[in-house]
Amino acid sequence: NFNEENIIEFNNKISNFKFNAFFAPGNHEFNQENKRKLFKKHFGKSYYSYQNNKNLFIILNPYINDWSIKNEQLIFLKNKIIKNQLNVRNIFLIFHPAIFFEKYKIKISPNSYYGYEKTNFWSEIYPFLQKFENNFYLISGDLGAYPGNKEFFCDRKKNILLIGTGM
Repeated sequence: NFNEENIIEFNNKISNFKFNAFFAPGNHEFNQENKRKLFKKHFGKSYYSYQNNKNLFIILNPYINDWSIKNEQLIFLKNKIIKNQLNVRNIFLIFHPAIFFEKYKIKISPNSYYGYEKTNFWSEIYPFLQKFENNFYLISGDLGAYPGNKEFFCDRKKNILLIGTGM
């Protein structure tokens, strides 16, 4: 359960790790206003980026716009990729819901459709990524919690690897 007590306990447990931890918000963190405020209080922005050597990591929050990357977040995503395309080899886009699932309805099914309307992944994000020569790794969670749902999904489309994983 995403609450103050559990967050403090979680942060205490990971405080001794010898590496940094980065968080992508999920449906449990963004399905209520008080939980969104808790996420911001303890983890900061719900979308951001960081670079490690020749790897750019962009954490996104599709829950802001009903599973789509739009408005300020879309501008942020595009600017980060355009600005860093020559400096990095690999670009990782990390988000909780499998925003690419619509094209694969038979193969994968998200655990939660919280906030889902229709994504702009195939109409806007994917065509944008195709313009670049970088390796893209798109990683989502929220798969496999129910019988018959796949726990892992992977598909490559040229330089874009789509990965979905879960419980």
